[in-house]
Amino acid sequence: MRALTKISRTPWAIQTEALTKIAKIASRNNEDLKALAKENGDLDKENRTLEYRGNTAIINISGPVFRYANLFTEISGATSTEAIAKAIGDAEQNENINNIVFNFDTPGGEATEISTLAEMIHTTPKHTVAYVGAMAASAGYWLASAANEVIISSTGLVGSIGTVATIDLSGDDGETIEIVSSQSPKKRLDPDTDEGRAEVQAMVDKMAGVFINDVATYRKTTSNFVEKYFGQGGLLMGAEAVEVGMADKMGSLESLIKTLESGTMSEEKKGVFFAVEDFNAEFIKANYSELYSSIFEAGAEQERARIQAVKEQSIPGLETEIESMMFDGKTSGEQAAVAMLKAIKEQGAQVAAQIAQVQAPIHDEPEDTRDPIEKEWDTNAGGCRDQFSSFANFKSYKQGAAKGVIRIIGRQ
Repeated sequence: MRALTKISRTPWAIQTEALTKIAKIASRNNEDLKALAKENGDLDKENRTLEYRGNTAIINISGPVFRYANLFTEISGATSTEAIAKAIGDAEQNENINNIVFNFDTPGGEATEISTLAEMIHTTPKHTVAYVGAMAASAGYWLASAANEVIISSTGLVGSIGTVATIDLSGDDGETIEIVSSQSPKKRLDPDTDEGRAEVQAMVDKMAGVFINDVATYRKTTSNFVEKYFGQGGLLMGAEAVEVGMADKMGSLESLIKTLESGTMSEEKKGVFFAVEDFNAEFIKANYSELYSSIFEAGAEQERARIQAVKEQSIPGLETEIESMMFDGKTSGEQAAVAMLKAIKEQGAQVAAQIAQVQAPIHDEPEDTRDPIEKEWDTNAGGCRDQFSSFANFKSYKQGAAKGVIRIIGRQ
């Protein structure tokens, strides 16, 4: 029952049927191990995780993938990440080996350490090929995606991307309660998402996020694309898997090994799949570094040329306008020239208006043509109005004084 308890507390990346089989084996007590092994047809099978064919190492990954190898993995027909890692190390150290083929027939397994093992596959200096003749589901596809390329048979199945945590396993007749990653709605068609399982759900989703991100990185696509087109927790077969980019091409294991041994393996890089909304500068930089660099350099050179072309249109007195256009990132030299002509025209109109204003004729005050006597009366010069009762008397006095007829002897 300790095995059953461990299974119930372990996050899995595995097909439902395989997990159920593991749970049933773990729940059986007091039975002959050989009988169980015979039932599963695996006890008498030789341990052939690693084999060699010329310059090619073949690492067989069959049955559920457990973290450690033990008696339970043997009687359940499983493979361990421990054994796979050792096989990779042996193949890497063999100087005669140029290629490593990972031969998959697995429904998946424990999610623990799968990411680490996938990275080990991804970074090995040997040329790696994942071959899927039957199935590379869940944790199996996690590992397969890390290879340099993925070859699939016409009936091979890949996918089941997502993780699942078993909450309770009570034996053959008991109920299995599962929480399924939200990114994989087809992984389990009727998941139990009870509110009380929220913390476990969060853990499962986080692990599924690592799974999806790893696959996206290895297959040179985006997490968004993986979630949308890599089966959504379901399995894709042969040609369909190649069509969406989960595999690179179809073939057989023997033809693959023959091609590798002949040294005629295509050097053509696998295509990059992405959703239109994911295609941006960051995506290009991550997946097409050389193209990104060339675009960046070309863009920088074009910008330098644009700035220089704008600068050449500079005119004394309009430096501020030119500087603004130089660094706005869009104005071309031709547009700057037009802008300068317009500015000159506007400036000329302003100068012309100012000149016209300066040259306008000066209008003097109109000449006062009134009679001096009248002007004197109007201005009350010498208090004339205080001395004469009317203008007529004042005028007569002024005229008489002018003719010498009137003499002023004195004033009181």
